[in-house]
Amino acid sequence: MKDSKNQEKTIIVRKTGTDEYSLIKINNGDVHEFEEKGIGDVRDGTMILRPIELVYLSIIGYRVMIDGNEAGVNELIREVKNPHALTVYLDMRKRGGYFIKPVVNGPRGLPGVG
Repeated sequence: MKDSKNQEKTIIVRKTGTDEYSLIKINNGDVHEFEEKGIGDVRDGTMILRPIELVYLSIIGYRVMIDGNEAGVNELIREVKNPHALTVYLDMRKRGGYFIKPVVNGPRGLPGVG
């Protein structure tokens, strides 16, 4: 019997929009952990994640399943519309202590992070 801390964390999502994924399930994880870290938004009782957040989760060790298929970090990066926003998001997360949220329209209508 494996210790639950040694089990792989898997996040299962369904694509619900051009730039949105709804959380279906987290194996060996907790949605409250995401909320505490400022990851995702709850809308109508469903956790909504953006591609940038899925890239981050993949990098920190989550296995990401989209619509029943595993998505690697490179595939997830291709879903990000603004690579500069991804760079900023990942850098701010790496620095720790910062809550940064991806937004559909950043300053002056550009997709980015807020």
